[in-house]
Amino acid sequence: MLRSYDIIAALRSGLSGDSTLATWCETNYGRRQIVHQGWDFQRAPTDADCPCIVLRPGAEAGGPLAARHSAKAIINLCLWEARTSYHTVSYRSPECLWVEHAHDFANLVWTAMLSAWSSSLCKWPIKSVSCEYNDAAFPLIEIAQIIEVEAQTCLGAAEPTLT
Repeated sequence: MLRSYDIIAALRSGLSGDSTLATWCETNYGRRQIVHQGWDFQRAPTDADCPCIVLRPGAEAGGPLAARHSAKAIINLCLWEARTSYHTVSYRSPECLWVEHAHDFANLVWTAMLSAWSSSLCKWPIKSVSCEYNDAAFPLIEIAQIIEVEAQTCLGAAEPTLT
């Protein structure tokens, strides 16, 4: 059965070891990315935790008679932007670097995810990825990427396979 944890396992080491992502984090934040499997969101990440990537299980759908099984994983990206101001006249102004940083971080993580996915010999295709930016707790910036994987079920098979 296709599970959210299968997605997380395929992504974890690739996101931890991605050198391009690590270089960007060191250049902009003075330290490498930290990858967590799960997080206690009752305690929000602080500047000591960021930049971080939190891998969490999402939804799973399927069943013994379902033609398709799908699973989702949630990838929360957290940046701490104490160096910049939230209030600004234009998103293009130098005081609003957090917008550019959030976008760059999300794109680098997306690229690292694709690389990790293809190198992990995953047999399930990525169906969709969505991305949301949340600055409600500024200076904490959270970017939620949701990755959905889907596989067609072969009747009598022990596990979903591609057809």
